[in-house]
Amino acid sequence: MLHCLLPAFLYFFAASSNEQHERGTIDSLSNRILIISSFDASSVHARHSKKELFAELADSLKSYLAEDIKVDSMTDVVVIQDIVRSDTDRLVHSLMEEKKASKAILIRSLDAYFNEVGERTEEGYGNEKDKIVTSYDLCSNVSYSIYSRSAILKRSDILYCEYFTSRSQNDSHFTIKFGPDIVGKKKHTYGSVKKNALKYLADIESELKMAN
Repeated sequence: MLHCLLPAFLYFFAASSNEQHERGTIDSLSNRILIISSFDASSVHARHSKKELFAELADSLKSYLAEDIKVDSMTDVVVIQDIVRSDTDRLVHSLMEEKKASKAILIRSLDAYFNEVGERTEEGYGNEKDKIVTSYDLCSNVSYSIYSRSAILKRSDILYCEYFTSRSQNDSHFTIKFGPDIVGKKKHTYGSVKKNALKYLADIESELKMAN
């Protein structure tokens, strides 16, 4: 009798182990997200140094997103190093299937620039001329998409700006204003892009928590 029951017991044990393994695999997949970029800085109409800066910012943005997601959850984050070109939706879903991911974030475009936000007149003392004082914000503007296995869950355009500096020059009938140079101030742009990433993750909080 024991000999008859043993094969059945072993079959049941093996089936149970396989079921647990599959369930664990599914749970693992549900916690994996890809960070992908289709933004090609080389296609930006700008001087070479600005293209290099934007390429560095796009790579940094992927790392910022991955780091911030890991801090707030147990999610397994995979950063795709290559740029996805053409037919992006199909390629994103293909990568998700290949990497066994449940969601993906795509960086579609990126820009960083100084924006003039206002000016005021400062009265000169004695023989000094009045001065025009112009204020500038440092801004980062990024377009994102978040994907599930079957659809695009949400497209987002995130603009983050904060005050950077003010510049003054003599008031005259012909005043030419020169704002800060984005490449010359490149070390400050990384912080703006990181804050853009945080603002975006707050924007898609419900999508990140959504069941697959």
